[in-house]
Amino acid sequence: MNRPGHWVAIVGIFLSCLVFPVERAPAQEPMKIKVGWGIPVENVKYIMMKKPEILKNYGKVYTVEWINFPTTPPQAQALAAGQIDGGTLASVSLAKLVDSGAADVRVVTGIIEERPGYFATAWLVAADSGIKSVRDLKGKTIGTSVYGGYTNIVGRGVLKKNGLDPDKDVKIVEVPFRVMEENIRKGQVATGEQPQHFYTAAHKRGGMRDLFTSLDLFEAAPILLHCFRTDFITKNPAVVRAFLEDWVIAAEWMSKNRAEAMEVYASVTRIPKDLLGEFFLSRKDYYYPPDGMPNVPALQKVFDYLYETKEISKRLDAKALTDLRYHPGPR
Repeated sequence: MNRPGHWVAIVGIFLSCLVFPVERAPAQEPMKIKVGWGIPVENVKYIMMKKPEILKNYGKVYTVEWINFPTTPPQAQALAAGQIDGGTLASVSLAKLVDSGAADVRVVTGIIEERPGYFATAWLVAADSGIKSVRDLKGKTIGTSVYGGYTNIVGRGVLKKNGLDPDKDVKIVEVPFRVMEENIRKGQVATGEQPQHFYTAAHKRGGMRDLFTSLDLFEAAPILLHCFRTDFITKNPAVVRAFLEDWVIAAEWMSKNRAEAMEVYASVTRIPKDLLGEFFLSRKDYYYPPDGMPNVPALQKVFDYLYETKEISKRLDAKALTDLRYHPGPR
């Protein structure tokens, strides 16, 4: 038989649950990733930075502290020091970082690539210089953006391919991209490399001519790659997967929204939109992998060349240095 006290106890427990609900574990905070970036041509990162509302996982699984760097070598140093979790590396910066043993990193997605049918970094000469071929550079001064960088190595390679010794037959001096055109026009250097947007700006002003491009050395080459530290990938696979899923979303959005993507690019880089309109996301621009998949065979050829020319001390395996386990692939 039920006793009055029994029901009183049950009602009391029920009321206490209403007044003092069972404590639940707090929702897990999204992880903050420290990511390096630079200017220009890192379009997908600019979109992820400025348009987080289009992303699926940002603010839920992860957030990003975007850390700006002037070039890729300082990002390599920051990765080695553990100051960032991921960053942009040029193929040469990646090779030298791994070769030195300073950091253990993996390529997780591609940013830009030079390939036939798209823009490739070009070496310009003044149209009235009388320089018609690479061999005409013998005895002249050549500009390069940075010693030991990708374009410096390519330029030296093209000289060798045309029978010139870059250490004896020419003088090579460092000249920043932003003043390379001016130096060529003034005759301070005979030629120098110009990436986009500098290339288009120089040709708009007239009086310049292409001498050669990076495709005269490599059939194709991944120029910029996004890498994560290997220990970060191992500890945070779900975060890496979420970040890469959003990367592909941003890349797809960019391809479908050129005008708005150009607004984002201009706001980050301060490059005038009328100049961007001449080449942005066209065949006159670099190739942006629509799904972010890196060109591993082309990367291997770059690594092989660096080893054969003694830029690095050991052979590197591009496939082993690429981790696509968490990449969603084409959408």
